[in-house]
Amino acid sequence: MIIKGNPAGSVKFWAKHLLRDDTNEQVTVKEIKGLLSEDLPSALREMEAVASGSRCHGNFMYQANINPQANEHLSEAQWKEAVDTLERNLGLEGHQRVVVEHIKHDRKHYHIIWNRVDVDTMRVADMGGNWPIHEATARELEGKFDLTPTPTHSDDKPRAPELYEIRAAERSGIDPARMKEELTELWHNAESGAAFKQAIEERGYILAKGDRRDFCVIDSAGDAHSLARRLDGVNAKGVRDGMADIDRDALPSVAEARAVQHQRADTMKMLAEANRADDQTLREADNDNVWQDRRDRKDAATDRATEIWEQRADAERARIDPVDIGDIAKDQVLFVVDAASGVADTLCNFVDGLLGGAPPKPEFTTASQMEEIRAQRKALAALENIRESMERGEGLSAADISNLTPTHLANIKLHGDDYLRSIIEAQERSNPLQIDYGRAREA
Repeated sequence: MIIKGNPAGSVKFWAKHLLRDDTNEQVTVKEIKGLLSEDLPSALREMEAVASGSRCHGNFMYQANINPQANEHLSEAQWKEAVDTLERNLGLEGHQRVVVEHIKHDRKHYHIIWNRVDVDTMRVADMGGNWPIHEATARELEGKFDLTPTPTHSDDKPRAPELYEIRAAERSGIDPARMKEELTELWHNAESGAAFKQAIEERGYILAKGDRRDFCVIDSAGDAHSLARRLDGVNAKGVRDGMADIDRDALPSVAEARAVQHQRADTMKMLAEANRADDQTLREADNDNVWQDRRDRKDAATDRATEIWEQRADAERARIDPVDIGDIAKDQVLFVVDAASGVADTLCNFVDGLLGGAPPKPEFTTASQMEEIRAQRKALAALENIRESMERGEGLSAADISNLTPTHLANIKLHGDDYLRSIIEAQERSNPLQIDYGRAREA
């Protein structure tokens, strides 16, 4: 028997995961205990509401799963005893819980989620040392039910991937084992922390400062990994010693590095799509001369692909439902005022003068990462100032327009005032990004 578990906090993720019938042949909610709700999503939200009144503001749940071997079958009474035994050993007796049965490939396993917050005392259960408890409980139940003992976890064996790592790998296609081999090789070949940082960034990773870890590595899909977990034979102290020459506070945060990786991925995807479309056009052209000068035209095709990406990406971001943004006049022509000279000009003419030609091709190099992040921050602040100016019916500040990103300016040039209004509406509509537990775990 194998028992695994860890704290969790995403109601949305676990409500969806536990009720998935596309990856399980059968899903049954076996028990909802200590709660007024009668369905699983409502029960988890009720747990969250209870936990909001305690000091536990994050991982208020504890989720565990019990898996007998494929050829071993427990009775209903034995399953209940297994759940009760694990609950007692974890110190969660009397806590709210839900129990869900999954059958997959004719093999049955149970998921249990407890509220770590005691409803009567509002104290939060400390789940430290949970792994030894899981193994001790598995051995206890194997003895009670006359099951074949499962080999005990040993420190000299490779650590099995956790659930959040498995889900992240499924989503991104990045194998954590191969990533570990790659980073370990780069670590041992690097003469300093700065050399290691440069080496991993040349491979497309970004080194970031974690919220709960000293150093994190953000992969190309935007998933965060503890550096210590991705180095074979190197512990947290070894990482700190090896990165002693790196100023951790100067590194981007996990959220900032993740935003850069997402933007890179979008850029590469759109460029690839544009190049495929360009290649298809060339293949269909019945002209041998087109193929002969194809190499000479490749740079021009890449520039066109970049422009296509910018237009598509911003069109997607601007695709929102109309919202009420106060007194902003929809049909009013927007004017930009230079604070120094007092000269006013239309928004489109001002932007056209800033760009002076085609929109710049985005570049994502190691040296430009921090500048890129700073530019994004300045653009967000500028958009807030522009929104306030539009609400007051004032002319827009030339400095604020100049602080927008090249992509913003290029789209204003292409689409005029309406584009700026659309991103202001999007800013009004947006809420803080909610990162699920699986993606935030390593940070």
